[in-house]
Amino acid sequence: MPLVSVSTSEKKYSQPPREGRPRPNMNVLIIGAGASNAIGGLPTAFTALKAWQADILGNYRLLAFALEGWLGENWPNTNLEAAWTRIDLAWKERAAGAQGLEVPDLTHAQRQEVWRRAFEAAAAEAPGPAYYQTQIQGARDLGHSTEQFLSIAAGWELRRLIQEKFVLPVGDSGRKLYAEVLQQARPDAVISFNYDTLLEQCLPGDSWTYTAAELDRRRTPVLKPHGSVNWVHRHPRITGPAEEIEFQVTLQADAMGYHGNWLVQNAVIGLRAKIEHTPAESSPAIRTLFRGILNRCEEVLAVTDRVWIVGYRIAPADTGFLDVLARALGQRHAPPQVSVIGHGNPEDLLPHIRDVFALPAGLAVDRCFHGLEGGQLMGLTTEAEVA
Repeated sequence: MPLVSVSTSEKKYSQPPREGRPRPNMNVLIIGAGASNAIGGLPTAFTALKAWQADILGNYRLLAFALEGWLGENWPNTNLEAAWTRIDLAWKERAAGAQGLEVPDLTHAQRQEVWRRAFEAAAAEAPGPAYYQTQIQGARDLGHSTEQFLSIAAGWELRRLIQEKFVLPVGDSGRKLYAEVLQQARPDAVISFNYDTLLEQCLPGDSWTYTAAELDRRRTPVLKPHGSVNWVHRHPRITGPAEEIEFQVTLQADAMGYHGNWLVQNAVIGLRAKIEHTPAESSPAIRTLFRGILNRCEEVLAVTDRVWIVGYRIAPADTGFLDVLARALGQRHAPPQVSVIGHGNPEDLLPHIRDVFALPAGLAVDRCFHGLEGGQLMGLTTEAEVA
């Protein structure tokens, strides 16, 4: 199981060796939430909060309070991306000393309710691993406001909820559908925006790798810019030990929390404003890992001959990846061939695909908009054939 451990130097992760650079004429497969929805029944960002509403209200009560307080009564119909961004912004604004806060201060009654829920959660925790009592004491020691505490605790509850919901085995029909996708695409690299591991379960164990910084031509890199439920981040509460990120280790949701002097949680960075690969990210391990992933995405997209997009809508708010794609296209003499497999209205998606990949009018997009329905991959057609 590969281990990323960062102490003082990040140089060995930021620039992969020249012999590890991607070759021209690659096929790159981009996987999004639409694939996991079709194969595993997992919600998309548009449907997640509604699908999880009862669980959030019953079992994730600080998250519920943050959603109700900072997004309003209609929070179940809010895009998960917008919700996570707003919860996270409550911390970022106050940590930066911003003027004119976008996420408003809580009322005094709301502050009391936050702490009441926090102490109830702490009292109900098993002996270990605990979380809430340590965070409560941390807020005391560091002088964090109630809004900062709520942002941290609600964000952690969302991480735990993701771990609870997105760890699942792929079924036989899912294996069949992914096998057909992989047979058609024959990817030299995979970019997956999904927290789950449904695709990875369909790949031969020795044929792929998560390690973005060292490209092994014998193994397909699986690059996950939003992280994964089988990545574990161990962060020390005390100075000295180096934090660690371990791949292919799947935590149970109730195993997240403080183990002695270590905070152990999944390495998912979410559908929110991405700072994890920038100097604004306080964790060197997280910053190095996700910067390396985005750098590798740029390198493969700069040389690939064909891009297969399966169940991914290229979210406009994911500006980190859109910047990567723009830099990659800026290095090319011509755009790649693009094939789209998904579902929905092609008149909504295809213009967006053409725009972000800078496809000229004469370059047709191969597409199959019923390719994730019924457990069978349909044949691709071109725009000209459809017309």
